[in-house]
This record gives sequence, C-alpha cells and structure tokens, in this order.
Amino acid sequence: LFSYFIGKQSLLKTILEISNFSNEVAHGNFSKKLEIESNDQIGEFVDIYNSLMDKLKSSILNTKELSWEIYNTMKEQMRATGDLSHNTQVLSEKYELLNSESISNASNLDYSVSQFNILCYSIENLMSQIQNLSAAIGQLKLI
Repeated sequence: LFSYFIGKQSLLKTILEISNFSNEVAHGNFSKKLEIESNDQIGEFVDIYNSLMDKLKSSILNTKELSWEIYNTMKEQMRATGDLSHNTQVLSEKYELLNSESISNASNLDYSVSQFNILCYSIENLMSQIQNLSAAIGQLKLI
C-alpha cells in the first residue's frame, strides 16, 4: 500500500512536470528540455517528447526564416514593380513624343513631296517652253 501511494505520488509529480513543461512550450518557450529521470516507459516518453519539441523548435525556426525570406522577396518584388511601373510610364511618354514627332515629320514629308511635285511640274513646263522658244528662235534664223 505504501509503495502504491509513493508510485502514485511519483506519477502525479511526473504528470504535473509534463503539464507545466507543455504549458511553457505552448507559450513559446523552447529553451528548456523536459528533465525526468526514469528508465521505464515514462523515460522513453520523455525522450520522445524532447525529440518532438526539438523538431517542433527547428520547424518553427525554419518557418520564421522562410517567412523572413518571403517578406524580403516580396519587398524586392514591390520595389521592382514600382521601378517597372515608373519605366513603363517613362516609355509611354517617350512613345507619345516619338509618335507626335512622327506625325509631324509625316506631315512635313507630305508637304515636301507636294512641293517637289510642283517643282517637277514647273521644270517640265519650263523645259517645254524652252523647247518652244528654241524652235521659235530656229524659225527666226531662217527668215
């Protein structure tokens, strides 16, 4: 009966230690390990529990590192998106200027072509008149 009472007390103490430790882990304290000396199933449980906590701690740290990397990548993407937006705006403005100049140049080219055509017509007309004048001079020489 006495050994039953002592075993029960020891088991209750162990359960309270596990409960207190689990409560600390639940609040984010991963700095400690569950320390219960036992060579039976409770000892095996403590070893497995500590291994689980180590893996959980490692997983949480990896998750935090990954979150930080994602945050930094998103900041870089936001910066790049801003640069892209700015560059697109500048390119659009330059396109509008180039388009406006192209329209102006096309209009000037049309004007120049029409002036050239008028000049060609005038030269053809002048050449015709020179030929007529030359023929008339040739007729006058015969008289």
